[in-house]
Amino acid sequence: MKQPALRNKRVTIKDIASETGFSAQTVSLALRNKECITENTRNVVNEAARKLGYVKNSTAINLRKGHTNMVAIVYDNITNPYFSIMTRYLQHYLREQEYILLIFTTDSYFLDLDTFYHILSCNVAGVISFLDVDENIAKLSKQNNLPVLVLGRKSGNSISWITTSENNGGALAARYLMERGCKNNLHITYSLDMICGKERYEGFLREIKNAGMKEDLLLVLGYSPMKKLLKAYLKEHEVDGIFAFNDMIAYAALSVLKEEKREDIKVVGFDNIQETFKFPFRISTIGADKKAMAKTAVSVLMEKINNGDESAENHIFDVFLVSEDGE
Repeated sequence: MKQPALRNKRVTIKDIASETGFSAQTVSLALRNKECITENTRNVVNEAARKLGYVKNSTAINLRKGHTNMVAIVYDNITNPYFSIMTRYLQHYLREQEYILLIFTTDSYFLDLDTFYHILSCNVAGVISFLDVDENIAKLSKQNNLPVLVLGRKSGNSISWITTSENNGGALAARYLMERGCKNNLHITYSLDMICGKERYEGFLREIKNAGMKEDLLLVLGYSPMKKLLKAYLKEHEVDGIFAFNDMIAYAALSVLKEEKREDIKVVGFDNIQETFKFPFRISTIGADKKAMAKTAVSVLMEKINNGDESAENHIFDVFLVSEDGE
């Protein structure tokens, strides 16, 4: 029987040492850009490494560190472009720290235990969660020395979080609609159990009530149910302004309004995904500096990974309104 071809032997630090005449220790230090090695030596070693096709052994490095060079990213809706935008920024800043990301998704607004146990089994170095984290997850993360950071919403426990000023975002949306003459305003959201959803609605509601205007709330379970519910709602209620929890709901609402020939109704979304994805038309939306949020998230997480910092660190980023008409 013909024997299967053997894989070529992997190039090692010893091979580079043999090629350059340096010791294995010198080669190792040069490949890690240590300052104790001269620039000329580093250049010679790196050139030899490229010539031989050397690839560093992450497994060996991870064994020394006690964890992999991976960071878990967790969110609930793989079809929402907002998460693609944020993941791209996170990936950029993680690569600068020589980390890669591992994506997990779940159908819940909360990071569930099954998903978290799966993350733990992968021996990741840290977790960035776009989902709410409860006390059980917070306790497990500390027991396993696994830093967790919540991005895009607050966490009601000792976990660090980075988010936008959700309350102010809701207020901005309300003022924008009222300035355009909207007197019967509707807020469409998935759930008020999410901290970010609750705070956006509270800011919106406060401004509407202070102005003596009408407001109503429509809870939806997804884009398709939302369209059906909105069509039914429009037949029974006066509406001239809609504030959507995010841009995906806003775009879905706009498609319903077009079908129902109610394009007179003003719509405001949240997330400003049109900043990255070029759509055929603009919408009014609430935005924030997503790139800065991702950079801060990686910086905070690296501090916890590298220095074992267990204190909670929180950041709130300002929001701004992006108008469809450029005003």
